[in-house]
Amino acid sequence: ADDLVARYGGEEFALILGADRLERQLSGLLRAVATLALPHPRSTSGDIVSLSLGAIEVAPTSGRGPDHGLSAADALLYAAKNEGRNRGVCRLLDGSEARIVNPGEPNDDHTY
Repeated sequence: ADDLVARYGGEEFALILGADRLERQLSGLLRAVATLALPHPRSTSGDIVSLSLGAIEVAPTSGRGPDHGLSAADALLYAAKNEGRNRGVCRLLDGSEARIVNPGEPNDDHTY
């Protein structure tokens, strides 16, 4: 009940999720969309709908405003797009190394 999804742009959405492992949440979203295998007949990049995700984890006490978080997540979104289809890139807002997330289980060997 603590989660919020809002359309943020043309094909962009902002998700505010309750406390949980960020990699696990991203992996679950990627798997769910891949499992649906929704046709994307007009796409020039693939036959089915896929996701590119940029995500950050922020502590409520970080003192960072929402603009900073959105800017960081947007940069990670483009990093995910550069990695290929159906990928996510996430990190803690403290500046730690970003992590690439695939539709399967999170893989500790991939960092960005």
